[in-house]
Amino acid sequence: MSISRATLKPVTAAALSEVLHIRDRGDRTAMAVYQHKYGMLAEGSLDGRQESDSAAEITSAEFERVRAPAREDITSWPA
Repeated sequence: MSISRATLKPVTAAALSEVLHIRDRGDRTAMAVYQHKYGMLAEGSLDGRQESDSAAEITSAEFERVRAPAREDITSWPA
């Protein structure tokens, strides 16, 4: 999930489980539509980010509590 620094509004809210489900179906069109709506998952190393003052480890439940409203906000955007 990504948040705009300027507006503090969600910009992306992709979910790994959803991306994997679409990928496993092999539906490139569905993946393109999904990524256009919810963004892409980051595929980079976290090296060095753990030491950042803004980094914090959270549980999956805490993450979903934050992601759910962001997802609802993005879902309400016009296509």
